[in-house]
Amino acid sequence: MTANRHTVNFYTKEGCHLCEVALEIIDLVAEKIDFQFNSIDITKDEELMMKFDLEIPVIEIDKEIVFVHKVDKQKLISILKS
Repeated sequence: MTANRHTVNFYTKEGCHLCEVALEIIDLVAEKIDFQFNSIDITKDEELMMKFDLEIPVIEIDKEIVFVHKVDKQKLISILKS
């Protein structure tokens, strides 16, 4: 029996250095753990821009915001393995 496949939503925008760093960590974890990944450009949605403009990157796992600004690799692995 396998665990449910998690969904990771990555809220970002072009030119965000912290987003690039976070994405590198997510990519490393994706090499070892299978999950659904969605990259969402907040500049394409006015509501998301208002909500996340100064908070990105925002990483949401299974509809729950887990990381803002920085991603903790070990915590991400732990969540995705559960």
